[in-house]
Amino acid sequence: MFSRRTFLKAALASNMLGIPLVKGMKLFSRDSESMLKELKTPSSPFDEDYWKMVRKQFYIRGGVYLNTGTAGSVPMYVMNAVFEKMIKREQFFEGFGWDWKKLKKDVADFIGINTDELVFTRNTTEGMNFVANGLDLKPGDEILTTTHEHVGGLCMWELKAKRYGCIIKRISLPAPPKEPADLLNPFNDAISRKTKVISICHVTFTTGLLFPVKEFSRLCRDKGVILVVDGAHPPGMLNVNIHDLGCDFYATSTHKWLCAPKGTGLLFIKEDMADRLWTTIASGGWDDLSLKAERFNRVGTRNDQLIYGLWKAVEFQNAIGKDRIEKRIRQLNRYLRENLIKIKGLQLKTPMRDDMNSGACSFSIDGFTHQEIGKALKEKGKIYYRLVAEYGYNWIRLSTHIYNSFEEIDLALEILNDLVKSR
Repeated sequence: MFSRRTFLKAALASNMLGIPLVKGMKLFSRDSESMLKELKTPSSPFDEDYWKMVRKQFYIRGGVYLNTGTAGSVPMYVMNAVFEKMIKREQFFEGFGWDWKKLKKDVADFIGINTDELVFTRNTTEGMNFVANGLDLKPGDEILTTTHEHVGGLCMWELKAKRYGCIIKRISLPAPPKEPADLLNPFNDAISRKTKVISICHVTFTTGLLFPVKEFSRLCRDKGVILVVDGAHPPGMLNVNIHDLGCDFYATSTHKWLCAPKGTGLLFIKEDMADRLWTTIASGGWDDLSLKAERFNRVGTRNDQLIYGLWKAVEFQNAIGKDRIEKRIRQLNRYLRENLIKIKGLQLKTPMRDDMNSGACSFSIDGFTHQEIGKALKEKGKIYYRLVAEYGYNWIRLSTHIYNSFEEIDLALEILNDLVKSR
């Protein structure tokens, strides 16, 4: 008789050997070191054969995934590492089994900060809440933000305002703006002696607009205002150096463009701001200011295997090279935008200027609802996209990442052209 114990042993063995759990999908399909070695192959950022090889490192099947702005696909190299550590951890013999000091240094280096400024979070929302909850603000203090903030970068300020009597001022932005001054000048004009915080996105979720964070940092320093940046998108998409940006706080979701496991994120707390921030979660060392940002890592038991996976995602992208990744993403999105604007009645909401765009862009088409456009993309090409319905914008957002191709973009363009011609 085939007992339950025999069945479980067979199932575990099949998983470890790479036998499909689901038809067409394996967990341990390749040796991790060979994957990393292949990624380090020297090539031009525009070598299509190289990017076809990169695509094979991901599990994406059965559709065209143009929604990395919501969540990225975790590569096999990272999945292998996470599952290995999860299994070893549950054996209770291995402990953590990795060098935390090196992990923190590698992750901090990847985004251009010091290790004592690094906090591991679950996502951007959690990081932004740590900042808003921790700042001492009084009734009447002003927070300036925009009409393009994600709820994860806005609601914590709304809570702060309702609880402590702060005032939120939301500045309306054009879509698309023509130049960086269109973003900077309205904030400069809105700052008053009551303004304590400016909170902006580095890249907006609505349109993929790239904010001039350096210029905002200079403005905030000159005016004595704290700059908080929702950086959910850039790490893993752009070659980001947070110290170079000059902001005070920067929160990101590494499950997006960095393609780390879901439930991982990072928060940067500038060294001279650490003692101005109350901890949201109090545990051992919560009031020890010598710990700097480490105070915010004291949150109790968590799934550290996911953080290990974040480390491996950094290794994966470093093997390809951050510059090579950014050039590829921009190449694909530029091709997409240049062809979108050729479609009759299409209104591009993202700037064409490279210093103002990123790996995501949004659009509408005259005479069609966003639901109609989305339905055509999904039904005709199994294309995954993002509806930007927030604030009544009703746009479609498409994201291009290293696992996408020109052929996939051409399919989306063909469907959109056919949709317009159908009327």
